[in-house]
Amino acid sequence: MVGGNDKEDRLLVFDHGPLGMAPSYGHGHSDALSLFWREQGEDLLIDAGTYTYTGDIRWREYFRGVRAHNTVSVDGLDQAVQQSAFMWSKPFKARLHEVPPKIDGFSVLLASHNGYRQLGIQHYRALIISPLGDVLVWDRLLALGDAADEDRVLSLWWHLGGRVSACGDAIYQVDALKGGGALRLELSGGQQFAHCGDELGPNGWYSGIYGQKAPITTLETRYSGNFPHEFYTYIAPGSDNMGTNKRKAFNTIIEKVRPYVL
Repeated sequence: MVGGNDKEDRLLVFDHGPLGMAPSYGHGHSDALSLFWREQGEDLLIDAGTYTYTGDIRWREYFRGVRAHNTVSVDGLDQAVQQSAFMWSKPFKARLHEVPPKIDGFSVLLASHNGYRQLGIQHYRALIISPLGDVLVWDRLLALGDAADEDRVLSLWWHLGGRVSACGDAIYQVDALKGGGALRLELSGGQQFAHCGDELGPNGWYSGIYGQKAPITTLETRYSGNFPHEFYTYIAPGSDNMGTNKRKAFNTIIEKVRPYVL
């Protein structure tokens, strides 16, 4: 999916496809509902890459696991079960839901996956794009039956390319290393953490070339508690903040999308 005013300068990819090719799901990653954003030719919301196939198993597990992708983890678990360096079991199913493609002039996509079904949890993500090209990512996590009363740790992950600077409470500016591309992120829904080159986790790494890795800034919004729960990520090209009027407009669209989420 491409969004924004200058389509040749902006690329958004919203992953709602399958884990991989059955029955072993080789080369699959735990990346359901992840978002990739390229602005003016530079990747600013990035996929962390692969790094290794047969090297250190800890790094293999990290780079194809959920914490290396722009999506939500539950209790640190992947959306499927890693069985070996290539194989997975209990694969997730992701799907795009039928919603009006335009609501009050805003473009809308809604998808979900069932990778946490063993916990009784369903993850929905909506992309809401304004006519000006700024985006609200709305994550809603629901639990069924008794699972709604169980406390879990939910983490929303964003992996950033370029130069990153904090601009306030849960507000970050991402500037391209080359050219004029930039994004501004405003996050809500939990406690904020920034990781960069953490060997212990591991967290905050990128592999642009096979066999090589480098530290990057990875943002984590962490919530501990029961369900339902929602994360909100406002993303604006450039450096514009959300502001009261934009917030009201996006919230209006969310309320019109909400009936499509069980």
